[in-house]
Amino acid sequence: MVVVSGLVGIYYNVIIMYAIYYMFVSFVNLDSEVPWKGCDNPWNTPACRDEPYPDFNSMTNDTVKVAAWYGKYAL
Repeated sequence: MVVVSGLVGIYYNVIIMYAIYYMFVSFVNLDSEVPWKGCDNPWNTPACRDEPYPDFNSMTNDTVKVAAWYGKYAL
């Protein structure tokens, strides 16, 4: 039981070590911006976009809000 507990402890510590290592590497090796900021990466889906969501508070008509969103962001 002690051996199994030791192996499980080592296993979970290795998982935690990988998470800490990749978190550290992702923040140390930055070239001025994080790699997931843009849509020019191989892991992005076709739904990825660089521009922010539209400002719906500035629109007054609900139909205009839906039409503006659907016309710009619909797949």
